[in-house]
Amino acid sequence: MDADRQVRELLARQLDWGEAHVGFDRALAGFADHLQGVVPVGSAHSGWQLLEHMRRAQADILDFCVNPDYVSPASLDEYWPAVAPSADESWDAAAAAFEDDLTALKRLALDESLDLFARVPTATSETQTLARALILVTDHNAYHLGQLVSVRRALGEWREGPSELFYHGTRVDLKPGDLIEPGFRSNYGTRKQASHVYLTATLDAATWGAELAVGDGPGRIYTVEPTGPIEDDPNLTDKKFPGNPTRSYRTREALRVTGEVTGWRGHSPEELKAMKDNLERLKKLGVEAIED
Repeated sequence: MDADRQVRELLARQLDWGEAHVGFDRALAGFADHLQGVVPVGSAHSGWQLLEHMRRAQADILDFCVNPDYVSPASLDEYWPAVAPSADESWDAAAAAFEDDLTALKRLALDESLDLFARVPTATSETQTLARALILVTDHNAYHLGQLVSVRRALGEWREGPSELFYHGTRVDLKPGDLIEPGFRSNYGTRKQASHVYLTATLDAATWGAELAVGDGPGRIYTVEPTGPIEDDPNLTDKKFPGNPTRSYRTREALRVTGEVTGWRGHSPEELKAMKDNLERLKKLGVEAIED
């Protein structure tokens, strides 16, 4: 792989890096509704303010990178919301919009038709490049995610534990405490019996799992905890892609369901069709899930 591609994949991966600090999904998961608009003693902001501030700032940077008619906010105050969401705002909608913009920024990073180190069209200085914008987003989000965790701790709303929250997408109706075990048929290829069960640390990858799972029921995403050792999923990592950009894993042991994610947003019909067409193409080529 050439150096340019390596830099692009590193920039895309760092946008939701979970190796050095708590990631976005983990920082938000399970935040009680009635506490999202509360400013704890000794803190400057509520959880809602930090989430919406990150969303607004990230959306502004994305707009700066892609909109030739970009106009900078008149005041920094425009980046900050009120303490609690208004009637037409919601925690789930803000989180979903944040994730959408993050995905768009990853696409920019990986788009080889764009020069990472050229000036953004609406830039006011030579240093305002796409690479700088991507690093700025990463730095800004990491800082405020740390603040969000501190706010949750001050409110008694933070569960200490593993730094990553794991998800599993399926169409099976499960409840907390249920076990998801290997032995079922794969969703891919000729649907051979799977010797592993799969999990991911990103909501986007879990969303694909829920949407592509075989079955007639609605797609569901559960938070899970592994009961045994996990390893990188070779279908999405070193045997096919460098590193583990989707933070996808597998295990030969059961996963224990700890909760269900509600309000998640699926992919567009166009994205879903493209993915299903690609899976059908792989099936016709005889490509199977790696199970060794």
